[in-house]
Amino acid sequence: MLDGIKAIGWSVGVDYDIITLSIDPRDTVAAAAEKKAAMVGSYGRPEAAKGWHFLVGDEQNISRVASAIGWKYHYDERQGQYAHPSAITLLKPNARVARYLYGIEFSPQDLKLGLLEASEGKSISTVERIVLYCYHYDPQDRKYSLVAMHLMQLGGGVTLVLLSGFLGVLWLGDRKKSRKDGQKPSSPPTGTTALQMPS
Repeated sequence: MLDGIKAIGWSVGVDYDIITLSIDPRDTVAAAAEKKAAMVGSYGRPEAAKGWHFLVGDEQNISRVASAIGWKYHYDERQGQYAHPSAITLLKPNARVARYLYGIEFSPQDLKLGLLEASEGKSISTVERIVLYCYHYDPQDRKYSLVAMHLMQLGGGVTLVLLSGFLGVLWLGDRKKSRKDGQKPSSPPTGTTALQMPS
């Protein structure tokens, strides 16, 4: 995840926050502080210290938080460690789950699109809205994929706007030329035809 968030243009602690929660009740506050210092140091942006939270807790509270976000895990006695899915959870501003991103590595594109989706359109540019419209998360492939239908709709809309603008420019040019020549501007045919015979 660290490699992915380094590559997107937004900064932890400025544009979004990260909460790293240990599911092991044996972890201590000192261990969390040490891990935070290492991760913020590797991230290389000091402002992340105020927006990257490393949390520990007792078994009951950890279980409550994990349950609230739909995170399943269990302790494997034989291996002496916790088994859990390899994923991150993206939350909306109201703290509801927006998306789960699965995998061990997270591409910058998937992280950015996931954060855009989680933001629910708050403080994003028009270009980012268009990008978000064209991409949707595919749980089968576990990544954001281009939606061809949305891309074609967007292309059709752009073509219609450009064509309308081009025809509008031609029509205005015709009106100006007609006024300059002292003629009444031509109007589109209405379905009746007048035929004048020579005298």
